Amino acid sequence: MQAQSLSRCASTLCVAAAMLAGCGGSQPPIDTQGVVPQTSAIARHTARGKSWMLPEARKAKRLLYISDARTNNVFVYNYDTRQPVGTLTGFSHPAGQCVDAKGDVWIPNFSGTTILEYRHGGVQPVKTLTTDTYVQGCSVSPNGDLAVDAKSPDSSYGDELQVWHNASGSPTNYVGSARCSYMSPPGYDGDGNLFVETNFSGDTNVCEVAAGSDRLQLLFVQRGQICCGSVMWDGRHITLTQPREGQDAYIFRVKQIDSYDLKVVGYTKLTGKCDKGQTETPQPFIVGQVNTPVNHEEGTVVVSGNALCHGVFNYWHYPHGLHRFLFLRNAPAEPTGESVSIRVESER
Repeated sequence: MQAQSLSRCASTLCVAAAMLAGCGGSQPPIDTQGVVPQTSAIARHTARGKSWMLPEARKAKRLLYISDARTNNVFVYNYDTRQPVGTLTGFSHPAGQCVDAKGDVWIPNFSGTTILEYRHGGVQPVKTLTTDTYVQGCSVSPNGDLAVDAKSPDSSYGDELQVWHNASGSPTNYVGSARCSYMSPPGYDGDGNLFVETNFSGDTNVCEVAAGSDRLQLLFVQRGQICCGSVMWDGRHITLTQPREGQDAYIFRVKQIDSYDLKVVGYTKLTGKCDKGQTETPQPFIVGQVNTPVNHEEGTVVVSGNALCHGVFNYWHYPHGLHRFLFLRNAPAEPTGESVSIRVESER
């Protein structure tokens, strides 16, 4: 079962498991260790190896959080100024992140059994939920439900979706079947339907827990196979990502046309600047004007690391895509997920 769990995850998370077993407008490139000054406060906090956050982080309109498999930390930046403002520590391989309507950030531990909630700019978790193992990513619905993919101890098919109503209490487990198993990170659409890409023995599918339903439903994608990335709401469409190891990455926009069918209505191609221009994006995050669960306008930027180009974090226009228009140089070495938290004035 361990070998199966390793085969289903993104490359940087697979490394982690193996270790356990043994911005709008055109901007110049940003070097977070050079162009962006390191204040004495940052140096002092970093030296301690503990979580820290600059006081101004809570008041920042938008914060960028990046999980890093190399250090087991989550690095936090002011999304608009690109300056580092904090580091969250104490994780067991932090994975793909999600944000709720208030801008709180949820960060799962891939090789642990928890998912932690942090306030926008907060330095300590305000809630910790216990999960099953090997959680790669998460999503929050418009009504506040929290979903993760996890390794199931109760299914011969490997995986399950765990869903907490209002992100609290005990989860409801949706156990995978033969064609709804070996799941990638799930995503809610604007109506509270939960989607997940699956890949069992090369049979790639999309499955859904419809809002109000009590089971996983197999869907047919009217374009062919899309494998094996995360799912995210872009404000108008549910999107299925295709990391494409060794090739260009894609984000497909799909529309559900009936209870069993999805139709591809557009796509975004993400090209890279290293390894012959190839791109492998671990759970790209689409940035809108408000936080994802309550966003009803198409996002304008997508951010992600490139697993083939360590230490560079990219920004692409969305849905145009193609070549990045901005990047962080000397960013976290092995990003495994990211999110952008947008501050909500009435909540702070």
